[in-house]
Amino acid sequence: MEEGSVVCGCVNAFFAHGMRILGNGILNGCVWHPKEENGGGRPMIRMVFCDDVKIQGITMVDGGSWHLVPGACRNVEIEDVNIMSRVCTGDGIDIVGCEDVTMRNSFIRASDDCVCIKAASYPDPAANRDVKNILVEHCVLWNAEPGNAVEIGYEVRCDEISDITFRDLDIVHCEYEGNQSGGVLTIHNADRAHIHDIVYEDIRVEDAQEKFVDIKVLDSKYSLDRKRGSVENIYFRNVEILNGNFPVSIIRGFEMHTEMSRPRNIYFDNVVVLGKQVESPSDLHMVVELSDDILFNGTAHAKRNPF
Repeated sequence: MEEGSVVCGCVNAFFAHGMRILGNGILNGCVWHPKEENGGGRPMIRMVFCDDVKIQGITMVDGGSWHLVPGACRNVEIEDVNIMSRVCTGDGIDIVGCEDVTMRNSFIRASDDCVCIKAASYPDPAANRDVKNILVEHCVLWNAEPGNAVEIGYEVRCDEISDITFRDLDIVHCEYEGNQSGGVLTIHNADRAHIHDIVYEDIRVEDAQEKFVDIKVLDSKYSLDRKRGSVENIYFRNVEILNGNFPVSIIRGFEMHTEMSRPRNIYFDNVVVLGKQVESPSDLHMVVELSDDILFNGTAHAKRNPF
């Protein structure tokens, strides 16, 4: 895209290998949806079964739904991208059923999830597949109602989601939502996936209105799998809330008479809230239910029952 150019429309790519979208132009979605309404579920950039993709330098504004959506893709590099949305469900970037994706040096102001990891039938049924090797770093995020700032879930209809790193992020605002979202760093496992080895490190939060950390295994309105998945080996390192409110945090598993899933091995190392390092769940205003082995700076809380 040429310097300063404005393009109105969408991009759809299927089996595009070596795809490049480069330049400092603007992709504007306001012309194809009502001013305050969802645009019929049409993403602005939709990629399915693409490999060796680079998107750099562009600005995306006012889409009618999710903005940048790789589905069932591999080897995707996203850099220096700006996304600004206004309507409900205006997610910034949704990485769905992908492997080997890097996103860096970008700004997202989203009226829903800023960055979201999923395995789901949108943008294509092929994206109900495992997610692995995702890196999001050096980004500035602003979440507006609803949704979350950095989300894994709710739709995780695959066997495994693993090796995800969120690093060196500035989260300037996370809006109060009051329903199932409104969290800064969230994992909502509402399907069958085994979610593990997720790292959040060197993250600064300026204003969290509702929840800080929100990890749940649950049956939700988004669930399609009838078996609950699991969450384990989650690492929070050098994460700080700089000012604003002191939000609650939640870690909660799932238990019915036929099945049980307890999040476990959750590590908090050098997590600081309003200038004070937290040493326990109570220090973090955290509710812990049906969960095992929550560790703060090496000290275990909510230990697993050996019997």
